Formats: sequence, structure tokens, C-alpha cells
Amino acid sequence: NEVQLKNSGADVSAAALFADTSDIPEGPINYGTIFGIYMYDNTLYRVPVTGAELKAYMEWSAACYNQYKPGDVSISFNPEKPGYLYDMFAGVDYEIDLSQPVGKRIKNVMFKGKPLSDDQQLTLAVNNYRYSSALKAQKLVAGTKEWESPNSIRDMLVAHIKEQEVIHPKVDNNWRIVGVNLSSPYRNELIKLVNEGKLEVPYAKSLNINELKSKGVIK
Repeated sequence: NEVQLKNSGADVSAAALFADTSDIPEGPINYGTIFGIYMYDNTLYRVPVTGAELKAYMEWSAACYNQYKPGDVSISFNPEKPGYLYDMFAGVDYEIDLSQPVGKRIKNVMFKGKPLSDDQQLTLAVNNYRYSSALKAQKLVAGTKEWESPNSIRDMLVAHIKEQEVIHPKVDNNWRIVGVNLSSPYRNELIKLVNEGKLEVPYAKSLNINELKSKGVIK
């Protein structure tokens, strides 16, 4: 997202991990490292959007989560929506309320310290695949691209790292999950069971205290 904002000049950027296992380990970085986190030759678009359209796109992304239910002590994901469909947004601050059903989860979207209004005009940096497969296919955004990068996003990442020479992980804490209560007197016990390999954390279903009690996993 940092690279996409810098190259596009857009107000907001959206990007996803292509694989949940994506990683840049500490040490020298080569082209293989970059292919590992960005395997496709996607180009970058800058697209005009309204605040309402951006929120609709964010709702589409937030559908990757399962809805929270009482007793859950972990967050899980809709198995029909793989991780590469989950976009994270930079340039805005926002909350994802998992107590709510799909389509009603994006809350308190802020742009430059002020609530984002539905009629506010913005520009969005997004790759060409997401633009066609989601923004247009799902009719989330009416506008068309006003700029396209002459090179691939992967080339931009390579240039950025060459320029920086050394990169460090950064977290800007611009979004958070709300509407959940993952605390439990049994939480430490469950963490121990998971770490010992005695309890699996399923991708598509949350660990739920009530269900684990009924199965006798915890007493």
C-alpha cells in the first residue's frame, strides 16, 4: 500500500496478500523474495471513487470474515472467500464490526481526521485485476481508471526496496476489529493446547468456549 500510494498519488490504496503464508524473512532480499509476495504482473490503476463507493468496496472485503458469536475466542474466515480476496486499505482509518452481518461491518471511516462522507470525492489505487474482477464485476464503483502505471506493481516493489536498501516492518494501526469479545478464563488453557499441538485453530471456524465445553475439550 505504501508503494502504491507513492507511485499513484492516490488518496487511498487497497492491497491484499496473495497467500496467507506470504513473508519476507530477515536477511538479504532478492527477486525470488519479491516473487514470493507478488507473483503476478499486475499493473496499478488510479480510479476516482466516492466515499459511498469506497465503503461498499470495503464491505466487500470485510465479507471474508465470519460473523462473531458469543463464546468465540478466535476470529475465523469464510472458506468461500480465500485470503487473496481480503484487501487492506491505507489512507483511511476504519473499524470492522464482526458482530454485524456481511454488508454492515464497516464503521467509523475517517479520512484525514474527519468522517468520510458518502459524497466525498477520492482517488483509489488498486491493481488492474481487482478493478475488473471486483470493482467493476460487482458494480461497486462507477468511475473508470484515470491513470495506469507503465510498469508492474512488482517492479515498483523492487525499485522501492533498492531505493530504501533496508526495509523494516511497519504497522500504522489505521484499522481494527470491533464487536468481538475474545477474552475468556479459559483462554490461556486454549493457547497452551494450541501451542502443544493438541488443538487445531481452524481457518473457517472460530474456537468457541461453549462448543469446546460441550465436547469435553475443556472442563
